[in-house]
Amino acid sequence: MKCDNHIDWVLGAAFARDGARLCTVGRDKAAKLIDVETGRLIDDINRPRDALLCVARHPSEDLVATGGAEGKIRLFKMEPRGGRLAEGDDKENSFVREFESLGSPLHSVAFSADGGMVACGALSGEVRVFEVQTGNRISTVTTGAGAVFALAFHPHTNQITTGGPDGKIRLFEVKTGQKVHEFPSVPLGDAR
Repeated sequence: MKCDNHIDWVLGAAFARDGARLCTVGRDKAAKLIDVETGRLIDDINRPRDALLCVARHPSEDLVATGGAEGKIRLFKMEPRGGRLAEGDDKENSFVREFESLGSPLHSVAFSADGGMVACGALSGEVRVFEVQTGNRISTVTTGAGAVFALAFHPHTNQITTGGPDGKIRLFEVKTGQKVHEFPSVPLGDAR
């Protein structure tokens, strides 16, 4: 597959459930829906303001959440309508919802295992968890450790994990934002 669809770095990717399409996001302020077999551009989302830095697919639907320098999660259907995947507030396209801004660039986004929640991690060290159906904020987690570059929901409990430049992995309760556990991502000790 040859893919010449972005004009700058690709910073995130998520496959559709059938594996035939791929949504990529990049520094060029665009999200692209690509045919995996041919590399052909199917559709795109052009956001003229800021770079898109992360993307995640819903676990049971072809929905993607994108985040970037603007500090907002946007939710889109991964199906083209009217020649475009999504664009702004047009009711005839695949745009689903925009979530409350964090006011800081987003570097990670993740869905819960049941798809009911979506979370984003920001450069500020803040994580926000939202209800997918309503867009309501469920909780805010303050890591106190700088940027959140990695984010994942636990598949069986109501916990979320974060990772960042300080080399520590932290687990938090989703509903309360309380830290449950913290440990180094690599062994720290005598390097002999």
